[in-house]
Amino acid sequence: TTFTKEILHDTRQAATEFIDLLHNYYGGENKAKAMLVESWQAHWNLEKDAILSYNDDVDDRNNDDNDDDDSVNNPGERSLGKKKGVKKAKNILNNPDNMTPEELSQHHHHKKERTTKLVTTMARALLNPEQTKFTIGTIGSSVAAGHDNCHYDSYESQLERTLTPIFNAAKMDLQVQNAGEGGGCGDSHKNQVFCVAQNLSPDVDIIHYSWTYFEKGGAEEQREQLVRWAQHMPRRPM
Repeated sequence: TTFTKEILHDTRQAATEFIDLLHNYYGGENKAKAMLVESWQAHWNLEKDAILSYNDDVDDRNNDDNDDDDSVNNPGERSLGKKKGVKKAKNILNNPDNMTPEELSQHHHHKKERTTKLVTTMARALLNPEQTKFTIGTIGSSVAAGHDNCHYDSYESQLERTLTPIFNAAKMDLQVQNAGEGGGCGDSHKNQVFCVAQNLSPDVDIIHYSWTYFEKGGAEEQREQLVRWAQHMPRRPM
């Protein structure tokens, strides 16, 4: 289907309605941006002392729900908070307000790269007259699979329902694939990345990675492996 001005108008209108929906849901534009955009645009602090760690000897009696998140007092910062049996870690998203001029310049560079990649991925799909379906695939643990939940309410199912009106306006189908898996088979983030083209469609446009709950640090190698393997796939998904 040729992407005409009429289709562009309808797609923009559907996207605008979707953005308004997100702003209302998250309590305003600033909160929506912080939750949905800045969280993946920002540079992640992967230093060892910033990674979630477990300690069975942690005294949980003093944990208070009001003391759970430093971001309440420091907007723009996110910490892992206090949970039973968990040591509190440093902020895992670097706060631009605390960066040096050089770090801030690099931060904006990373933001532009990541945003450009997403925009380019979607624009190429919409403008390709031979592509009739946009595919988002998710790999990960049982958290991604939606275990202990209804399939209808899993992340992938909700994402597909939420974004479908925009893609319909663009005269394109949307499919969100769920390749999340439990731990019974022995797979983890250390090996599932090598089977991404088999777990998901080879022509997937975007890949979501959801193993962070079980990484416990030291997963930078697997994340880079996923990026490198994805670049061998036909559409080089982000």
